[in-house]
Amino acid sequence: MGIVLNIVLLLLINIINTYIASLFLNFFFVGGIKKRRVSYVLCAEYCVLSCLKAFFVTAVIPDMLLSLLLISMLTLCYKARIADRMLAVVSAASFFLICEIFIKAMTGIDRITPHHLADYIYYGTKTALLACIIQYSFVQVISRFRNLHKKVKTPKGFLVITIAVPIVSVCLEVLLLLQKDVSDVIYYVLLICVILLNFTASYLYDFIANLFREKARSAAAEQKSVYYRQEAELMQRSSREIQELRHDMKNHLLAISELARTQDNAQITDYTDKLLDKMMPQTEYSRTGMIPVDSIINYKLSQAEQAGIRVSSDIAVPEEIRIEADDLVTVIGNLLDNAVEAVSKRKDDKYISLSMKFQKGSLLITLKNSFDGILKMKNDRYLTTKNDPKQHGIGLQSIETVIRKYNGEMIA
Repeated sequence: MGIVLNIVLLLLINIINTYIASLFLNFFFVGGIKKRRVSYVLCAEYCVLSCLKAFFVTAVIPDMLLSLLLISMLTLCYKARIADRMLAVVSAASFFLICEIFIKAMTGIDRITPHHLADYIYYGTKTALLACIIQYSFVQVISRFRNLHKKVKTPKGFLVITIAVPIVSVCLEVLLLLQKDVSDVIYYVLLICVILLNFTASYLYDFIANLFREKARSAAAEQKSVYYRQEAELMQRSSREIQELRHDMKNHLLAISELARTQDNAQITDYTDKLLDKMMPQTEYSRTGMIPVDSIINYKLSQAEQAGIRVSSDIAVPEEIRIEADDLVTVIGNLLDNAVEAVSKRKDDKYISLSMKFQKGSLLITLKNSFDGILKMKNDRYLTTKNDPKQHGIGLQSIETVIRKYNGEMIA
């Protein structure tokens, strides 16, 4: 009966532990779950395998490696880059390790195997539940760092350092656990230092990620300001032409009257056609009600048409959607810039077609354009065809960043 009870308790604890692990990973991959059914299956497998590991694996190093593999398996529920998965895995591993060692420090239990909650069962359910409560509390504390879970693009070197901190913490604690003759004072001091180190690293990551996020926002705002100014100049020029035409209307009417007296119908037709062209209002390719989006589309397509490119648009998007206008401006502006540049390399058959539809809660942007047939790809990613890839190709990266932010896809 005691063995059955221990198994039931172990299963319940691992169910709670699986829930806490999923909360921790959800914090790193906000809104990134692929399929709910897949996540349920993986969570069930994680729970069962964790129970088996607790019974059959007692050595420290194999236990740690299996824990890393199980957490890595759990990250398959999410859409994410490899670097993001690595950061989440090592952070989760160090998180569980620090929590369990913290329990040891509070309860005085002899040193335990990392991430081995089965040992707590023999000390009563209260101690086991205490471990889960502290882990849950730690998750709530970490969740206060608002920028950790936001998909902010940061330098690779900074990401490497961020991943290295929890890895070093795990190695340090594993070595500490393997030592039998370490005094309690040194043990507790090192434990506190590791906890402070990881919280400091999380705070610094949150702070620096916020700086990069604000920098990206500032760049987007500056770009939007440029588009506003360009749109205003376009409207001002069109308005000025109409005012000049109205001012000269008397002279134009006199000219038409004179042509009518000579009964030169061909010249009258040609003259009036030119006047009508000037009086026709500027073509509006987009009227969604989102001023930044309309401005960038109208300006870019008007410029393309003036350059001799055949332009068409089909845009049906509600004014209120769950996508920030700055992000839309970034995507559309860079797409149209790339399209205009690609079309300009052709001598004939120059066209750009832009379509935007909002269907079933998703925004579908379709851009078609003619080009010279030259494409560069690496690892299933399209690369810039410009002469200086380091200075260019930034537009594609900006587009991919926004797409990842909203868990979208780009198909070419």
